[in-house]
Amino acid sequence: MSLRKPYRSVNEQLRILRSRGMAVDAGAGHVLRREGYYPIVNGYKDLFLDRKACLTAGDDRYGTGARFDDLYALFLFDRELRELLFSSITRAEAALKAVCAHEFTGLHPDEVNPYLNPDYYDSRCRPSAMALIDKVFKRILELDGNPRNRGDYGGKAYIRHCMEDHNGQVPLWVLANDLSFGQTVWFFQV
Repeated sequence: MSLRKPYRSVNEQLRILRSRGMAVDAGAGHVLRREGYYPIVNGYKDLFLDRKACLTAGDDRYGTGARFDDLYALFLFDRELRELLFSSITRAEAALKAVCAHEFTGLHPDEVNPYLNPDYYDSRCRPSAMALIDKVFKRILELDGNPRNRGDYGGKAYIRHCMEDHNGQVPLWVLANDLSFGQTVWFFQV
């Protein structure tokens, strides 16, 4: 069986780009060694492709004036934008988790793990709430019946501590540390 995507040296990668119509300068090889071909070229090539030429050739063909430097500039712009946004998103995520945990628990202050009770969610969102409870909360607490999970409590020391030393009582403000941003938004929505 032959590989569909065989290894190519950096020089071969540069030749491929040139053969497909991309202008490649002397620094491109250094960039490909440092960053990799796939994340740059396959991640950002679409804006530079000549669709008709691609169909005719059966592979990628770049439009007139396509330059590796421009492709790489787009890659760098995207990276810098993600870095800028990441800082703000992590603060927003922390705030959302804290507010959700505080407000939800404040509505049910004397309940053990109230986030496991489907009656405490918006009745219009009951199926989604049940999915959240079963697919997220119970798995973090390992109440999902999966024998592979027994005893690990998600591998998190703080979850294990609550489960073992506090009779399975895991406050939402503790559990929230194990939620992704998407799961936290899901909780907020239901």
